[in-house]
Amino acid sequence: MKYLLGVFATVFVLIASIFWVVNRGSNDAVKPVEKATVLTEYADSSAKAIYELHGELVANEQRQAVRITVDRNQRTFEVLDSYNQNVVSTKSFTNNSAAFEEFVYGLSRAGFISKQTARFDSEKGVCPRGNITIYKLSDHGSEISRLWSGSCSKTAGSFDGNSRTVKGLFEAQIPKYRDLVRDVEL
Repeated sequence: MKYLLGVFATVFVLIASIFWVVNRGSNDAVKPVEKATVLTEYADSSAKAIYELHGELVANEQRQAVRITVDRNQRTFEVLDSYNQNVVSTKSFTNNSAAFEEFVYGLSRAGFISKQTARFDSEKGVCPRGNITIYKLSDHGSEISRLWSGSCSKTAGSFDGNSRTVKGLFEAQIPKYRDLVRDVEL
């Protein structure tokens, strides 16, 4: 009887050890960790914050969009024509590091790079009778963040920030913004 108990105990320890090693190995595997982007780290850099507002899905000749790009040296307003986004009008203004830093902190508090799981893989074809907004952050030509939302449904896009505040922050960077978009069909 003692011999049988010893065999069972040895088999139990052996099986438990095998399970422990197998499970431990899978948990200890090196997994890549995606570093969260901290927007305010770009306040003193060559980064560009970009806001694009695209109009309804219409004929190529009628398609228009507005793009505002802000970096620490310049603020640019552009009117884009057609689905190829040909620039038809540009207005530029100087900027400075202090103003850009305040702007970036404002964007950060408004959730400019806050992401949610989108219902669709792309903004293409989403919200055909409304507007699509693209929110981008780039640095040294590399895209750091690209999110989007549609006016038809907030949950359709990947942007999870405060769209009204972000829009207001970008529009406020362009003097007489309302006059510049008066004839743009969005």
